[in-house]
Amino acid sequence: MVTVDDEQWTMLNFGVDIPIWKFGIFFDLELFIDPQGKFSKKGWEFDPWYKDVFRKIRYIRFGHEGDPFFAKLGGLNSVTMGYGFVVDRFTNMLHYPDQKLLGLQMELNDVSKIGITFQGLIADFYDFGNDGGVMAARLGFKFLKATEVPVLKDLTVAGLYAIDVNQYAPARDWDYSLEGDWMDVDQDGIMDSAAARTIFNTAGVPFTTDIRDSLIAADTLYDTLIEAEDQWASRKLRQFSIVGGDVCMPLVDTKVLRFDLYGQAATRMDNVSGWGFGAPGVLLTFIPARKFAWVGAEYRHVKGQFTPGYFNTYYLDERVQRYPVRIKSESLPDVSLNGVFGQAGVTLGPVLAVSASYQYMAGEDEKDQRYEALAYIPDTLLAKIPKVAKVEAFIYKTRVGSEPKYRRDGTTTGKFDGFFDKSPYLYWGFRLGFEITPQAVLLWQTRYGYEYNAEYRLVSNNTISVTTAIRF
Repeated sequence: MVTVDDEQWTMLNFGVDIPIWKFGIFFDLELFIDPQGKFSKKGWEFDPWYKDVFRKIRYIRFGHEGDPFFAKLGGLNSVTMGYGFVVDRFTNMLHYPDQKLLGLQMELNDVSKIGITFQGLIADFYDFGNDGGVMAARLGFKFLKATEVPVLKDLTVAGLYAIDVNQYAPARDWDYSLEGDWMDVDQDGIMDSAAARTIFNTAGVPFTTDIRDSLIAADTLYDTLIEAEDQWASRKLRQFSIVGGDVCMPLVDTKVLRFDLYGQAATRMDNVSGWGFGAPGVLLTFIPARKFAWVGAEYRHVKGQFTPGYFNTYYLDERVQRYPVRIKSESLPDVSLNGVFGQAGVTLGPVLAVSASYQYMAGEDEKDQRYEALAYIPDTLLAKIPKVAKVEAFIYKTRVGSEPKYRRDGTTTGKFDGFFDKSPYLYWGFRLGFEITPQAVLLWQTRYGYEYNAEYRLVSNNTISVTTAIRF
């Protein structure tokens, strides 16, 4: 049972990872049954042919993460570059299996006498067809590696560049069908809404001045408020990019303990001022090979319209909002903030593993809070609990207290969301697994989220998946 177009469908799926030398191919064959009980053509229309061909392959990989060379084509789970100041656990599988995006991840790890490290990312090749594309690359060097001087030989200096070629690219695929009680007031053959027309021509509507001016200049008065805004977004181009860098020096690096001292910084590359840095930062890891426990903290400063971890786990959902139309880069407040970011995690023997992070930055009139927590039962304990294969829960929220609440006409109430209040930037959920037989596991995964609808009300944007996985 999976979420498809905001409905619960049934999917019959056969997936298998076939290793061939250092390669691995995960074939992903599927059949969808819609809510009416009929087999759907989804994934089998071959229009265009290459999309449905690649839907049959979840990924193709060479090697594994951390190897001298690693590459993966298809679904990307979690990609972090450096210490996550720009690209932080990015994924293109938010709406899998409804959406199967064709991404690319590449790594070079500590190769040659100068310790070259490279990370490359393309979120979705299909996005290029919508005048878009999300890409990032990080290149680092250990200039003193050949000296074999303790501590200094592991000093790493890296630069990073990340770009969204067009934040409005998802609008190319929006459904523009109109709903509600529409009337043809001006008798031009197009159904319209008198109320929408009145709002559209009244000051204070959610349209920006340049939207209204561009429509008037083109002598194009759309018949409905929603259609005008959607159609404008579907033609809009707006690039966004960030350049940054990081420096890391492992002061201690043993089998028992690793202690990193680092710094990172980044700035916007468009015509809007925005930059920030996280330094100094420290990260202490106990038993690095198993990541038994870790704790870290860094001082952060932000100036202008900028936020750390811009290309995060939920970026592909947040890059453009439909109601009201708003892109992420333009929604960032113009601020000057100082504060701290902290993270910690521990595996409490075989009983429980927990991790959490929190950021608090404040300025004269603004603040930027975000938090995240994850808890799960390790496999060592689950192996001793009959019929239970997975127990995991998580919560994640950014921009706490900065999201305005809207009235139905699109104007704001002057109030903002609280710490745990619903917002487009709150996500939480769970993953449960139950053993049916020694070879079969029932997996229930639910992620809750929220988005604005056409009436400027927060509604659910959830993803639910119930899967039977059989291993043989």
